[in-house]
Amino acid sequence: MVANSAAQFDTLSHTPVRLKATSGTLFAYDVGNSDASPAMVLFYDKATPPVYNIDAPLLRVLVPPGMNAFRTSAAGIAFSTGLYVLVKTLHGTQQRNISGHIEFL
Repeated sequence: MVANSAAQFDTLSHTPVRLKATSGTLFAYDVGNSDASPAMVLFYDKATPPVYNIDAPLLRVLVPPGMNAFRTSAAGIAFSTGLYVLVKTLHGTQQRNISGHIEFL
């Protein structure tokens, strides 16, 4: 199978963004933070929008200020109901200058 691009985005916020509405496997992500503060990018295995501090994330990715965080995996990380992403600062919720590319099957 060939990986499909689930999303390319320029800005994320604390509002959840649905990347895929059905099951699949997360094979790669590349997330950049152009802000001066660190950000936490949270991936959720959910059919409905996740609620921060209530729903458990499938994956947490800390993105340092002015840096990228990326990962590829041949095995991938399976999700069963859908894939959502949201961003949190380490000091609350606000829009972040986060850009990224996600690949899944």
